[in-house]
Amino acid sequence: MNLITFYADCNLPDKPKQNQRGFDWRNAIELLRRSAAKHGYTVQVVTDESTIMESPWLRVGDAKEGLMMWLLKAQAAAVAASEKPAIMVSPDTLIADRIDFMNGPDLTILTRLKPKPIVNSVIGFTPSAHLNALWSRFVETAQGLSQDSLAWGADIDALVQVMGVVPNEDSTRIVHGVNVRMLPLAGRFESAKLGRQSIRMRAPIWDFKGARKAQMAEYARLLGC
Repeated sequence: MNLITFYADCNLPDKPKQNQRGFDWRNAIELLRRSAAKHGYTVQVVTDESTIMESPWLRVGDAKEGLMMWLLKAQAAAVAASEKPAIMVSPDTLIADRIDFMNGPDLTILTRLKPKPIVNSVIGFTPSAHLNALWSRFVETAQGLSQDSLAWGADIDALVQVMGVVPNEDSTRIVHGVNVRMLPLAGRFESAKLGRQSIRMRAPIWDFKGARKAQMAEYARLLGC
């Protein structure tokens, strides 16, 4: 099973830039790769046309034109280029166990209660023409979102709007011809605890969004990465 991750050098809004100050994204990709390999997964990298990176799987556009739109377009390109089921995973993520529950119908999304109804860190998919069309719809919808959303959050907001996701949704339903499974993240996805190391994380997906990024290398050592 392939995992697909996305990274490109880009311009960030002030708050995300502060949270990511000093974070080594290339090392994060390597830690993700090592953690995934322990459970039999390989990692392919998608970047843009200008980011210096050795042998990425796919290059798409220019992230400096706007990270949120670039990510949606890069996801669309990855879905279109994939020949087998795969799981899209953010590079600031560690894999602590098998995540085969992300396989299944055309699209598998993890839902939550707040602050937004889904996470975009981990998305499972089976490639198809219908899914290509749905991702094109995500991109088109994002272009009409507010400037605040386009600066940060459109990669979630577009999916939520098009699919009509409700908080903590637990369902399987057809969205524009695509069979979508919504799974609540409890027991499947866990964010690192801010300010302290925790060996009590039991979920198979460990998340390091925002200020948690500084702890990713420390947690990776717990996994032997």
